[in-house]
Amino acid sequence: MTSPKAPKPPDAIGAAREQGQQNINAARTTAALNRVNQVGPGGTVTFSQDPTNPDQYTQTTQLSPEQQRIYDAQTGAAGTRAEAAGRNFDLYGQSLGQGLNTSGLPARQFSANPTDQQTGINASSVAQRRISTMGLPQLPGQEDFSGERQRVEDALYGRSARRLDDQFGRREEAERSRLLASGLIEGTEAYERQMRDLNEARTDAYGDLRDRAVLAGGQEQSRLFGQQLQARQQGFGERTTQGQFANQAANQNFQNEMARSGFFNDAQQQEFMQRLANAQLGNQQRDAGINEQVTDQQKTLQGLDFLYGGSGAMVPQALAPGSSGQVAPTDIQGAIQQDYNNRFGNYSQQAQQAQQQQAALSSIALALAFSDRRLKTDIKREGTTPSGLGIYSYRYKAGGERQLGAMADEVKQIYPEAVVKHESGYDMVDYGIVTSREMEDA
Repeated sequence: MTSPKAPKPPDAIGAAREQGQQNINAARTTAALNRVNQVGPGGTVTFSQDPTNPDQYTQTTQLSPEQQRIYDAQTGAAGTRAEAAGRNFDLYGQSLGQGLNTSGLPARQFSANPTDQQTGINASSVAQRRISTMGLPQLPGQEDFSGERQRVEDALYGRSARRLDDQFGRREEAERSRLLASGLIEGTEAYERQMRDLNEARTDAYGDLRDRAVLAGGQEQSRLFGQQLQARQQGFGERTTQGQFANQAANQNFQNEMARSGFFNDAQQQEFMQRLANAQLGNQQRDAGINEQVTDQQKTLQGLDFLYGGSGAMVPQALAPGSSGQVAPTDIQGAIQQDYNNRFGNYSQQAQQAQQQQAALSSIALALAFSDRRLKTDIKREGTTPSGLGIYSYRYKAGGERQLGAMADEVKQIYPEAVVKHESGYDMVDYGIVTSREMEDA
């Protein structure tokens, strides 16, 4: 039985060379399609190809007779203005070089010399009285009276717990007597259930007692906290009332001081505003004189600009060349690669069929299988043998169900005697040898 031979790999260099030529042909075709001759009311645009260089084009724009006369007239007018500008440049330059003359204008005013303002107020007559907390009861804190709270909790819980001890002692004795009289002895399910009910009632009673003791202790702490806080607030309120009377008198003195200072400052402000108005009038007069001189120089510059440039010649423009889009080159490399992939797929399928046939011939053939990583896809590591050899699940690129096995490149590193190179150039693994070696190592 003969094994299939692997297809010859494609010539990558030749394919690249052919692909490059296709790209050049496509570029030349695109360039030729985009050189579109145009004819319009303003003239024509034509393209001519260099006979010695097919990639070189010349674009020629030809104006119509009417547009050509307009262009010639505008060009002549521009030349005439340039000559006039050259003859008058010295005259305009002398006028502009003199600059602005401010000798007869008012001097620029930068300040109005403000008058003094009264800003001080007699501090001794408006001083406010602060409130002192010296001598007042201490402001209670969150943990204050915790000792009194604990004493109340302990007293209430201890007194009531003694009563509960006596009550549940009698109830337990009576319950035991009742159960024995009913024929229920200790250790039976009914007896134990009745006793559990009694113990749960005892636990609930002591828990309720503990909660009531904690609540009573908290209430006592809150009551003491409120008493001390009320005493402090009452003392603070009395001192606040005294301070308010003193501050009201200080506020009245402050208002009187403010009114006296305001009258003085109003008069000073009026004098300052008059000085400011006089300075603004002088500056406006100076600005008006400067603006007149600037306007004269701007007129001179406008005349010079007209002579040198003006509106410029209006040259009619032809339409831009159109675009026919891009011509896609033939995908030579893609076609060659696809052909190789198809032939390699057929080879992989034939190699798998040959492997299956060999597996049916003998037990030796059964142990020998293609395990070259290049023939497999969707590879996933599933485990590791005691020797460190990886166990993978995979599918052959040629198709078929998912299989389980090793990779020939890893087997060659651990058990090189178990790897055989097929005449196709791909590695095969003798799983019989691998299995026996793994059992010996274990």
